[in-house]
Order: sequence, then C-alpha cells, then structure tokens
Amino acid sequence: MAAHLYRRFLKLCEIWGLDSTKKGRDLGEHIRERVAQSFVHGEVTKVNNLKECEEFHESLLRLANNYYGKQYQRHDISSASGLTAEECRMIVSTDSMKELAHIEEAGIIDRFQIYFPSPVTKQK
Repeated sequence: MAAHLYRRFLKLCEIWGLDSTKKGRDLGEHIRERVAQSFVHGEVTKVNNLKECEEFHESLLRLANNYYGKQYQRHDISSASGLTAEECRMIVSTDSMKELAHIEEAGIIDRFQIYFPSPVTKQK
C-alpha cells in the first residue's frame, strides 16, 4: 500500500509545477523535499499512519488541481486589494519581496525619497 501511495505522491509532484519566481519559497519545491524525506527508501518505505498520509495527499491534490478556485470562480478581481491574479503573482515573486525588504530596511528619510521623489531626483 505504501508503494501505491509513494507513486501517487510522485504523480502529485508532476502535477504541481515549480515556480521559478519563488526560489526557496515555492510550495512545489517544499512538497518535493517532504516526499523525499518521507519516502527515503522509495516504494519500500514503511508508512506509520497510512490514513493520515492519504488524507494529506488528497488535500494537496485538491489544491494542485485548483478544486476550490474552480468551485468559487471570480472573474473581475482576484483579491480584496482589487489586483488581478497576475499582479498578485508578480508582487509575491522573490525579486519583488527582496525589493520590499530593501525599502523596509531603509531609514525614514530614504523611504520618503523613494515614495515622494523630489523633482530633481526624478530628472536623474
């Protein structure tokens, strides 16, 4: 039974793509790492709590197949902020997160200059 479950997790990893914009923070990457840790011996790995493992797989499979997104579709906007799904993806990318961290690390004067550049600064 564990061999069958292992193959199902491998198929889940195929379905769940990797997001290159979220290096080190990608859920697909994390799932692959956890499968490798949990099934150290591949198909012959002994699973202690088979039912819990199967339930976990089913939950991840629903997420991977966007079960809830399809069930509760929104066509006009994707978030409370009014941003589209693509805009949200862009904001949570690793590059954007680094930029936001850089802004947060800046002192208050630097932040004012970032958000309210003087006309002289804009010309540069």
